Amino acid sequence: MRKFLTACLTAIAIVSLSVSSVFAVGANIRGVTFSLGSLIADGQVTDMDPYQLSKVILKTSGPADVICRDLDGYKPDKLSHHHPVVYATGSVWIKANAHGKSSFHVVAKPPTYISVHTAGCPHGYEKAIVDFVYFTQASITVTDKHGTALDQENYRCETTRECVTCKKKSSHH
Repeated sequence: MRKFLTACLTAIAIVSLSVSSVFAVGANIRGVTFSLGSLIADGQVTDMDPYQLSKVILKTSGPADVICRDLDGYKPDKLSHHHPVVYATGSVWIKANAHGKSSFHVVAKPPTYISVHTAGCPHGYEKAIVDFVYFTQASITVTDKHGTALDQENYRCETTRECVTCKKKSSHH
């Protein structure tokens, strides 16, 4: 009888743990807007546990205008014709309010310099400066404090030197 009772209690514990993780509170990314100055995303995360600590991660990439510079000053700056793809990531910690919501402002700043080889700079240029990135894609991921993904949205972006427009591609929960 004792073995039967122990087996039943163990089964109930396993089922209740499985059910609670399936119905655990997650997070939902809402109302995201993008702007330039690097790539900036503003929005809100909802449906979190009250006072939950989470991380919002912005990853982005796109072809860049790169200036090749001769450090000796013998040659004028030259714009690379290769437009290499540059990657940028930014993150911010947020804490939900009593209603499980939090606003976020996250900036993904591209590197200032890349290798002259990657940039396609001609021989004799020693520095490749990232002048501007034409962001073509972005993703926003919300994780819990342990790094487990709670929500993710992917975007396709169109960028000019004056503005950026990003539209949601898909959503994964």
